[in-house]
Amino acid sequence: MKSSQEAPQMIQEAAADPALKQELEDRLTTLKQEVEEFIALQEIPKLAEDVHQDLVTQNEALLAEINKVLENGSLALDQLENSELFTTINEATSLINRIEALGQKIFLIFSIFDKLLKLLWISEDGV
Repeated sequence: MKSSQEAPQMIQEAAADPALKQELEDRLTTLKQEVEEFIALQEIPKLAEDVHQDLVTQNEALLAEINKVLENGSLALDQLENSELFTTINEATSLINRIEALGQKIFLIFSIFDKLLKLLWISEDGV
């Protein structure tokens, strides 16, 4: 999906090009299915429940926007033009990026912790 800044141009292009409109409709349909699958997830690790709930909330907002622009399974460009779909996608993407960055920081912390433990283990053994 494009950013919210690129949306008006993309909508105009889709209005003029049936193949592009179909591609956009297919992408939205696929995104809708993925969002529904994510929302339906039941087995969430205890540690990730709060983050998962934040993502579910974002995904529910995204699903509502997708449903607004897909009328009876077909893309309604006039609805898309007036929707918050691209803004919602950008917000969800931003949240995912923050979570990924946090995961990288946690991995780095565990790597450092692992190295410290190994150093302590070596120094206790007198090696």
